[in-house]
Amino acid sequence: MSILIDSIQKTFGGAPVLKDISLTIETGEMAALLGPSGSGKTTLLRIIAGLETETSGRILFDGADMTDVSARDRRVGFVFQNYALFRHMTAGENIAFGLTVRKGAEKLPKADIEARVRDLLAMVQLTDFAGRYPAQLSGGQQQRVALARALATEPRVLLLDEPFGALDAQVREDLRQWIRRLHEKLRFTGVFVTHDQEEAMQIADRVVVMKDGRIEQADAPEEIWTRPKTRFVLKFLCDVNVLQGRIEDGKLHLGSLILPLSGEKPAPGPVDVLLRPIDAQMKRTFGLGQLPIEVLSSRPKGGAVQVLARPEGWYPEPINAILLEDALPTRGNTYYMSLDRAYFYRGNERLPIRIDHHAFS
Repeated sequence: MSILIDSIQKTFGGAPVLKDISLTIETGEMAALLGPSGSGKTTLLRIIAGLETETSGRILFDGADMTDVSARDRRVGFVFQNYALFRHMTAGENIAFGLTVRKGAEKLPKADIEARVRDLLAMVQLTDFAGRYPAQLSGGQQQRVALARALATEPRVLLLDEPFGALDAQVREDLRQWIRRLHEKLRFTGVFVTHDQEEAMQIADRVVVMKDGRIEQADAPEEIWTRPKTRFVLKFLCDVNVLQGRIEDGKLHLGSLILPLSGEKPAPGPVDVLLRPIDAQMKRTFGLGQLPIEVLSSRPKGGAVQVLARPEGWYPEPINAILLEDALPTRGNTYYMSLDRAYFYRGNERLPIRIDHHAFS
């Protein structure tokens, strides 16, 4: 089922929280609402669920206007960060709860409810835990029970609010992979809120980056990473080196470097050079356009190495870089880095700067 968010605005006490949000989430798509605290992502999720009322705008499910439809009648499954399980009920009873309270024609026979619960327990790999109470389950197991409970009523949309925020790192990683596989199997339409960039990139089909109640960018994870549309998106996705430079006489002045530019020449003035650690492209050998840096420290990071390096005579501040090797470089070693993949900004305006590498020859 598709979700159309049409010009949603929300104010609290006169203060705008959501500012003209428009977005379409396609049927079977898993979308992540990613952003810092206060960006409006949880408020938007609650408006989709019907748990919060928008100030203006509409929510449509498959073209049907849900704006004035109650949360109960929207048939939305909601998974909270704190699980919200009933402490006095077993895992099986928690999962069955939404089915047992149905009335009239929607009420299922007891045998059908029991069969549905068995299937869901198997799906979330908790068959042997049906009789345990929440206090007897780990955090990851409780979150899987909460997810099964949300799926029990066959919701048209599954919404998750920081679903892994209360779990330790390894359990979070395991659940991310598990929910991704579950989504690939069931293909439900899902929306989840997170402030964790890695989580959004790993689980979502599309990442919606929010800031101050607005959407900065909504794209596939690969597009968000390779083509960030704003300075905020670029800096929010990872730690970024910000080097202070200036444009003078059609050249980039960066520390002691004066680099001729090719193509369009920006107007004179200050410029920020934003370089992600992975984009520094550290190498042991010198090449055209390479700048020398001295290793200050290094530590393993996944299958790569995180390096803190000092520019050798051309810039006064250290630079963070990623070295795609297993071996830790020795302190004091000289490597070479590139500005080929740097982003150039003046305030929030991206400048079309290209360095003329022949200046290094």
